[in-house]
Amino acid sequence: MNMNKMARTLIVGGIVVAITAILVFKNAGHRPQGPVQIRPSGSGLPRLVDLGSDTCIPCKLMAPILEQLRKEYQGRLEVEFIDVGRHPQAATTYGISVIPTQIFFDPNGKELFRHEGFLSKEDILAKWKELGIDLQASQASFERLEPAMRDDRPKDRICFMCDGDVNDRAAVAIQTEKGLVRLCGLHCYFIMYSCPTEDKTGIEDRVTVADWADGGQVQLRKATFLYGHQEDTGRPWIKAFATKQVA
Repeated sequence: MNMNKMARTLIVGGIVVAITAILVFKNAGHRPQGPVQIRPSGSGLPRLVDLGSDTCIPCKLMAPILEQLRKEYQGRLEVEFIDVGRHPQAATTYGISVIPTQIFFDPNGKELFRHEGFLSKEDILAKWKELGIDLQASQASFERLEPAMRDDRPKDRICFMCDGDVNDRAAVAIQTEKGLVRLCGLHCYFIMYSCPTEDKTGIEDRVTVADWADGGQVQLRKATFLYGHQEDTGRPWIKAFATKQVA
């Protein structure tokens, strides 16, 4: 009795498998000529369609991959699974003969590529790249910020370090390989000099400072300096002069 029951079970199972196989393979002769064209993606996104069944082993292995793609590339890729056991007409529509079959469509619904059997996530992404479709997150485009107030000052009147006004009686000029750099005063020069961004060897020979007395430029090494503090604010000041006598 048990043997008969087992035999009937095997027979029924075989019939189910055969029916499922027929649902897929009988459509091989009705496969459309050339690539398939489906309705365009309303979202303007490329589409991956996986046709399979929830009973076949390779199809089950594809399920978590499709779910990962659906979540990780949301907004960049449409991922669709069609169970041909429940929707046998899809086998004819897409012209498949084996499950699982993955079909790659562009945003206009044009078939770009198809693969039969299991396909890994890495291979899917590599194929999209090979097809010229970039699924990586698009970087936000840079937008230039509008200043709160228009700055109409000439460039040679703006301090390179602090954007402050260049005072003719305190200005510092540095000759660099990229051109003349103007600073509003010696305090900004000292800040620049202390920055460890480049070799400062011999920089003093390329620096001139304004004579506080008349605004004329004097070589840094030949200038005489006075320093002190403002009585009202206590802030330090430093002034350069062409000669000791003038200072």
